[in-house]
Amino acid sequence: MHLIRPADEKELIQWQWSNFEPGYAELEQQTLSSANVESWLKDWTLLCELGDELSNRLYVATSINTVDKDAEERFNCFMEQTYPHISEADQKLKDKLLFSGLEPAGFAEPLRRMRAETKIFHLKNIPLQVEEQKLITAHDKVMGAQTVVWKGEEKTVRFMETVLGNPEREIRRQGWELVAARQLADREIINHQWQQFMQLRLQMAKNAAQPDYRTYRW
Repeated sequence: MHLIRPADEKELIQWQWSNFEPGYAELEQQTLSSANVESWLKDWTLLCELGDELSNRLYVATSINTVDKDAEERFNCFMEQTYPHISEADQKLKDKLLFSGLEPAGFAEPLRRMRAETKIFHLKNIPLQVEEQKLITAHDKVMGAQTVVWKGEEKTVRFMETVLGNPEREIRRQGWELVAARQLADREIINHQWQQFMQLRLQMAKNAAQPDYRTYRW
């Protein structure tokens, strides 16, 4: 596969769909056979790894600092402009491999997953998945901003998880009540976000002809 790979993570973080597209186009155009299927899968795996690393690095940047507007903008740009193309291109390659009837050695489990994913894939769900991921980032921002005063010091709710594991019941109770009170203070926005999650996920299940989101998810 003639793909110009990024030199390092700093270059990868700048990648857009135009950087992935040549590789996907080449794989889609190749004629699959028992002689080349393993090398074809190896090249596809490389593309998937690059896409996953880019997505994960961008998401982690938003979760490390939930008020970093530049990180949020880069992540949203990826979700809106690159992820939909990658998702559709990956599905085309899954269809290509399944249609070929080829079953590489040791590939039974990945093929089983591909058949399941292909069964529920629907183009209408890609923009919904984009909205869902952006909503996850917005929810992380709400939760990441929550702090409590514990023993005279401001602590994050994440830090308080260590308190909730304390062997002393009274300490656990005090910590839990502080965290619960802080989360209840944001109940209006949290409830609204979960209503949005519910609407998106029910629609995804419906588009995939599944009876409910749990069935669709699992």
